[in-house]
Amino acid sequence: MKYVYKSNNLDFLRLVLATAVVFLHLAFLAKTPLTESVSESLHWLSGSAVSTFFIVSGFLIYMSYDRKKTVINYFWGRLLRLYPAYILLILFSSCLYFIVGDGSSVGSYASEIKYFVANGIFLNFLAPTIDGVFSTHPEPFINGSLWTLKIEVMFYCMVPIFYMLLERKYSYLYMLAIYVLSFIYKDFILFHKDTIPMAETLASQLPGQMMYFIAGIFCFKYFDILKRQFSALLIASVILMWLNLYYLQPFVIAVFITLVFISLPNVLSFKKLGDISYGVYIFHFPIIQLFIANGFEFNTVSSYFVLFTTIFVVSTASWKLVEAPSLRLKNRFF
Repeated sequence: MKYVYKSNNLDFLRLVLATAVVFLHLAFLAKTPLTESVSESLHWLSGSAVSTFFIVSGFLIYMSYDRKKTVINYFWGRLLRLYPAYILLILFSSCLYFIVGDGSSVGSYASEIKYFVANGIFLNFLAPTIDGVFSTHPEPFINGSLWTLKIEVMFYCMVPIFYMLLERKYSYLYMLAIYVLSFIYKDFILFHKDTIPMAETLASQLPGQMMYFIAGIFCFKYFDILKRQFSALLIASVILMWLNLYYLQPFVIAVFITLVFISLPNVLSFKKLGDISYGVYIFHFPIIQLFIANGFEFNTVSSYFVLFTTIFVVSTASWKLVEAPSLRLKNRFF
């Protein structure tokens, strides 16, 4: 019997991971002693938050394709989950010059158009900034979180191919091969970082992140086996995470997540609040930048409270007004 996903601990986990990324980016953008201290204390969580997101995506997206009515229905569902809130964010970000622009850039309109087009098709690296926006900040970037979304989109497109491959006999061998090749690619790029331009950036893209997706897929396919061996595997995964073995870590984290956040009964119900983790993830970066533009220094606990209240309110509004209504169209046309 295959795993049946409901609103459960994974929603809680994703919200925790998104919040950890907020702390990480707050230290990166504000650069105050308090933000750096808080980020350092949470480094063990925030440092692995994005890769853990990819593991969860591997599990859930493969499951989504497994239950598809048609391939078109699968892609339609992925589009509705990702793009409505995203395009709203890009539209808002493209207009930031009119809100906080310093008026110093003659070519600001061209810069805004370039930002909207490049980011609208997930090519964020082509236009990470807008002329005259946040130009006096320690970091002038509009939204440093968006680089992961193009990886998600690429993974969405690869899932149908993976499904044809992994629903065959000896699928675990194919998964192992993909897992190993991902490490080979990443290690090769990093080993030659002195001669390869933007090596660390390339290593963090696909296929360098595929090890996490495939670990999540593995846990979905063998969920029943993992659940039957719950105690032994939980102890083993905790020990192996503590040992921090480089080549096993994505797989070990995936097994731990599956056992703790999927197998166990619900800790919290998010039915009333909704799944706001995506909103927290994509909206927090420009919100932090806007706070900095308005003089917030984030050197007090109260400034943290105001920031996170704003982020959660915006994310809840995005879920209730944009994301949830869009998802209701999932089975309308395809």
